[in-house]
Amino acid sequence: TGPVLDTGPDFGPGQSSSLTRSYAFYVRVAPFQTPIPTAGVYTDTLPFEVRLNGPGGAPITAGALTVIISVPKSCRFSTAPTAIAINYAAFSPVAVNGSSNFGITCTQGTNYTIALDQGTSVVPGVELAYSLSLNAGATPIPGTAVEQEYTVNISVAPGQAGRCNMAVCTGTDTRTITVSY
Repeated sequence: TGPVLDTGPDFGPGQSSSLTRSYAFYVRVAPFQTPIPTAGVYTDTLPFEVRLNGPGGAPITAGALTVIISVPKSCRFSTAPTAIAINYAAFSPVAVNGSSNFGITCTQGTNYTIALDQGTSVVPGVELAYSLSLNAGATPIPGTAVEQEYTVNISVAPGQAGRCNMAVCTGTDTRTITVSY
């Protein structure tokens, strides 16, 4: 049988009344289950029994409790991308490259895409052109319920003078990575 509801001393033999009690139920999902549940709605029925005067008392009634668990589609940055610092000397004969790794975790079976708001831009203040790329692979990407790692790459083209009238100049450009699911 399932959980036992102790009615305590509230009822005696031959008495008729009603009693309502609320109980919190918690769902604990063990890690590394195979297969991992996909997003959706899951229903289970748990048996229960109500006994007079505690677990050893006479059964009063038995029934079933229907439990409904909803696993929504969701995605999140589980490891955020970090800023990419580039040291570029004017008229560099080769491209200067950098990268930042990040991770995305989506519920099992949730298809998602990753996109950059721009693939090319110019760093304000220093006027250096650069390009960005993602190693996102197939589109759409199926969620696995564990972190999936990606890299954003930057390449600053060679031969640029830039705009700097000091020994060291700095500029910042912010781009956006969008995860759609």
